[in-house]
Amino acid sequence: MFFKRKKSFIAIALVLSLFFSISSTSIEAKAATPYALYVNRVANVVTVMSLDAQGQYTIPVKAYLCSVGANIEDTPTGVFATSDYYEWRQLFGNSYGRYAIRFNGHILFHSVPYAAPTVNSLRGNAFNMLGQGASQGCVRMAVGDLKWIYDNCKAGTPVIVYDDATNPGPLGRPAAVKLDVNAGLIGYDPTEEASYNPWMTLVPTQYLKQDSGDGIIHGYVGMDAEALEQYIGARYSDGREIDKWNYSIQINGNYNPNVSGTYVVWIKVADNRGYTSVEKQYTIQL
Repeated sequence: MFFKRKKSFIAIALVLSLFFSISSTSIEAKAATPYALYVNRVANVVTVMSLDAQGQYTIPVKAYLCSVGANIEDTPTGVFATSDYYEWRQLFGNSYGRYAIRFNGHILFHSVPYAAPTVNSLRGNAFNMLGQGASQGCVRMAVGDLKWIYDNCKAGTPVIVYDDATNPGPLGRPAAVKLDVNAGLIGYDPTEEASYNPWMTLVPTQYLKQDSGDGIIHGYVGMDAEALEQYIGARYSDGREIDKWNYSIQINGNYNPNVSGTYVVWIKVADNRGYTSVEKQYTIQL
C-alpha cells in the first residue's frame, strides 16, 4: 500500500459552539477578508472559518492536518495576518517549501519540505509526520490542502494560533495520509492534483452519478456520508468502476445532514484499501 488512511471520517459538526480559546469575536471584521485561519497547536489542526451575518468568523469551512513546531513554543500563539506569498520559498538549510505564506515574521505556512525547488523532491519521511509537531516553528501542510489556502485566502487573512487540547476544532481532526516510503514515489506529494504526479494514476477518482445539469446534488434531509454513494461514484484511473461496497465518502465542511439547506462541502472517496481520491467541491441541497 502506498499510503493509508484510517477508516474514521472527518467529524461533521452538528452544533457549533466556542471551540477556540481565542474568541472569533476578538477579530476586527472591518474590511474583513472572507476567511480566517485557526491553528490549534496541540491538535495540529488548521480550521478555515468564514464570516457570519454579523461579520464574525464563526462558520467553519474546512479542516486540515498540519505540523507545528517540534518545540511547540517555536510556533507562537496570538492573532496575526498573512502577508507575503511564495510559490517556492527556501527554508532552513537545503530545504524548500511550496505555497509558503508568511503570517508572523519568519513563521510561515508552507508544504512539507522539499530537498530542492522541484515537485519530485519531497521529503517523504517528513510528510508522514503531519499531525504532530515536526517543524522549526512554521506550520507545515500537505500541498493539496495548502494550495486551497494559497488560492483562496488573500493577504491580510487573520491567523489565530491557540491551544485547545479538548477540541481540535468544530470540524474535528482529519485523518492522516501516510506514504509508503518504499513505494518508489516518495518524492511526490500524494495530495497534489497534477498530471505529472504519479500518485494520480494509482488512486480512485470520483464523479457525479446523478447530475441535474446544474452541478448541484439535490439530496434529502438525513442524507449522510454513506447515502451520498448514490450520487457520487468512484473509478480507478484505468476506468474500472469501484463497487459501492468497496468505497466510502469523506466529507470536509460544515454539513448537517439533519437540517435542510444549501451546503458547500469538499469530498474525497476512499476505497477499501484506504486509497483516497483528490478532494473536490460540491454544493448539496437538502
